[in-house]
Amino acid sequence: MSRKKVLVTRSDFPKTGIDLLQEKYDLIFNPKSKTCDEDYLMQYIKGVDGLFCISTDRINKDVLDAAGPQLKVIATMSLGFDHIDIEECKKRKIIVCNAVNPISVSCVAEFTIGLLLAVSRRIVESSGAIQRGEWVVPWHPDWYIGRGLTNATVGIVGMGRIGQAVFERILPFEVLKVVYYDIYTPIPKVEQKGAHFTTLENLLKISDYIIVTCNMTDENKGMFDEKAFSLMKSNAVFINTSR
Repeated sequence: MSRKKVLVTRSDFPKTGIDLLQEKYDLIFNPKSKTCDEDYLMQYIKGVDGLFCISTDRINKDVLDAAGPQLKVIATMSLGFDHIDIEECKKRKIIVCNAVNPISVSCVAEFTIGLLLAVSRRIVESSGAIQRGEWVVPWHPDWYIGRGLTNATVGIVGMGRIGQAVFERILPFEVLKVVYYDIYTPIPKVEQKGAHFTTLENLLKISDYIIVTCNMTDENKGMFDEKAFSLMKSNAVFINTSR
């Protein structure tokens, strides 16, 4: 019995995963350690049974047409799957698998908190000043001190898994208030810990720090337009770790 074929869009995927695939399937690799362009996908996807891709690979109708009816599974090494035409996959009965892993949620949440701390305490600016030798000259008491998080209002747009993980990590910093906006409301888990649901408009008006963790959809595309930014405080900080 012939082995099924899987197209792997990157040659630098983790070796442990590749080794598991090679035990059962014949793998076709992208020879370059970079994102596949559509021309490459169209050329090599024909006749494969499976596709192992990443979030920067655009798997659209044309690519699926080029693959043909033999393609049955698409696995993406990412939590998000908005780079894959899900409706077309449903029509063709192609199974789509994503990497639903708590580690990926933690990574994004921790990175978000890192950005929040860096901007609230002007860490990048002060580090640059030290490297330039500016710390040796006379300085004033509030030199690069930043305004911090204590008594600040933090607004989170998108209280899904990542939004909730960010919220949990904010709590120890003794912020004044955490407000959130999400299309699925209320969310008892975060409400019980002190988060308050509000409208998007009010969140933008009252927040000192605005953190965006929602997925981009057709419904919210362009959410943060000129009008949205005009509602924010003049010194508000906008942090975007959404997809």
